[in-house]
Amino acid sequence: LACGRRLAEGDSLATTEDIFFLHYEEMRAALSADPMPDHRALVAERRATFEHFRTIKPPPILGVEPPPKEEKEEDKKEQPPEEPGVLRGNPCAPGIVRGPVRIVPTMIATDRVQPGEIMVAPTTNPSWTTLFSTIGALVTEAGGKLSHGAVVAREYRIPAVLGVKDAMSQLEDGQLVEVDGSAGTIRLLDVEEGTA
Repeated sequence: LACGRRLAEGDSLATTEDIFFLHYEEMRAALSADPMPDHRALVAERRATFEHFRTIKPPPILGVEPPPKEEKEEDKKEQPPEEPGVLRGNPCAPGIVRGPVRIVPTMIATDRVQPGEIMVAPTTNPSWTTLFSTIGALVTEAGGKLSHGAVVAREYRIPAVLGVKDAMSQLEDGQLVEVDGSAGTIRLLDVEEGTA
């Protein structure tokens, strides 16, 4: 950032943070040049590419999809019937909590999370751990009982339902839900039902 400030002051960059769009050697060459080269057009091009790829959702798998695994009759679990307004996933940390949804697609969006909200994310990793002291419950699109989110949710004693297919597209910010971490369900609430 100190290098970014110097380049912005020398009119090589528009802002300090534009330094993150330069390669190391480009930054070094710009700092030692007199006058400093103008990298604003290059940064704008790279920023546009970055923004474009941020909008693309990666496919669930790469390559050829493996054939479905055949289940033996004795291994088949009886699935509960579909219920309107109820999403199902893996029950990973017990408890029931009601609250508003906060969609968190990436770590960059975590600063929007407010105390007591139900955090809905693709998955979590150790860098997300500090949020567990703030959120009311966790819902992720991937994960099971031994995944990072499940283990940390149990430690913080907050309900967690993981492996909820398309949770981020089926839920929206501010929507009231009830998360049952024991049953593995997320129930959509009417506004009149409110929060507990």
